[in-house]
Amino acid sequence: MEETKRSIILVAFGFSLFLVILGILFTPRLKEVGVGQNEPSETTSVKVVSVEPLEEQKNVSASPDIRVVFTRNLDRGKLTIESIPEVKFQLARYDKNKYEAIFRPAKALSSGKKYTVNLKFSDQPLFLWKFTVKNFSSKDKNLASKAKKIKESIPRKTSNHVISYDAATDGFVVYINKGDYLTEKNKAEMWFRSFGISNLSALNISFIPRAAVRGDF
Repeated sequence: MEETKRSIILVAFGFSLFLVILGILFTPRLKEVGVGQNEPSETTSVKVVSVEPLEEQKNVSASPDIRVVFTRNLDRGKLTIESIPEVKFQLARYDKNKYEAIFRPAKALSSGKKYTVNLKFSDQPLFLWKFTVKNFSSKDKNLASKAKKIKESIPRKTSNHVISYDAATDGFVVYINKGDYLTEKNKAEMWFRSFGISNLSALNISFIPRAAVRGDF
């Protein structure tokens, strides 16, 4: 009888020791994969580094690029933008190496309006900011799609000038390197109008003469 009790006690002790060893071996692994923990959601684990147009930026064009940089790569399919006044924004480009997303409005923004933009990830608010559109007068139809085609044709290089787009200032920049300033300015304006934009005031366009380009000032 005593022998039987001793055997039962030894078996029970051995089983308890076995459970302790299992706990030691597998607890780090369980913590590693997050079992039994409150895992942070994708939304809380990603942050916004910068946005363009900037917070409270004024004189934004009728069809700006909305540029957002994140702290890490994420699922582009879960990114959306909502705005007040309401405008549909489409994801035009996503760079997984730069953690950068570019959104463009499906239609032109309203002249002089202040927009509140709400960036969402997995339908959860991620970043909210505001900017104001410049005052302009335009009767052009499909202005947003025309501006999109212009951006897709950038950079444009000719023998005398170069045209680029800067999302930080939401502006097109024409660098005039050679030739007569007014002649090259007119050529560049004609190129913009060739996309069907009659009133260029809807866009932000800067002309930089060769003196500024070369640093002659």
